[in-house]
Amino acid sequence: RNAIILKTKEITDEELYGRVQKKDCYQSFKRLFEKNYNRVFFYAKKYTDVAEISEEAVSEVFLKLWKRRKLIRVTSSFQSYLFTSVRNKCLDILRKEAKSKFESDSLLESTPSTHSVTMEIVESNELQQRIEKAIEKLPKDRRKIFLMSRNKGLKYQEIANILGISIKTVETQMGRSLRYLREKFSKELEEFRA
Repeated sequence: RNAIILKTKEITDEELYGRVQKKDCYQSFKRLFEKNYNRVFFYAKKYTDVAEISEEAVSEVFLKLWKRRKLIRVTSSFQSYLFTSVRNKCLDILRKEAKSKFESDSLLESTPSTHSVTMEIVESNELQQRIEKAIEKLPKDRRKIFLMSRNKGLKYQEIANILGISIKTVETQMGRSLRYLREKFSKELEEFRA
């Protein structure tokens, strides 16, 4: 009996979003989130310089994408739409956050054009690959916690419950992971802030 080998080609973000819109497919939405979260999180960091604000911006953009999936039309590439939305959300949050160290006026003046957003996506993809390699070097348990938070979108309490550890341990390990990544990519983050 001859076995039929099916070649699985990687599904594009545009195809996934099409399923989200047409079929209300939550699995496709989840896959979009998992594929793009780290990339746009670090992109957001160049505007906010604060992990919590970056998380908030990215989460709000994805939440809006799901809630308004029937209304939002992505006319350019999905990544282009996502990066532009995250950038705009960061600027919006920073305008409202008085404690931010950036002045919104000067930040708005330096907002990149659509053309430079495309270049930033390319650079961000390269950075993403380097970040993934750095994540691989984290100690096993710390890496597991980090990926559960970043890739699966689990809250610290959920991670603690699943792994049978305290929420304090989760917070400590996440703090160490983020500090390690900040130190490793301080040059890039410095360039982002420039």
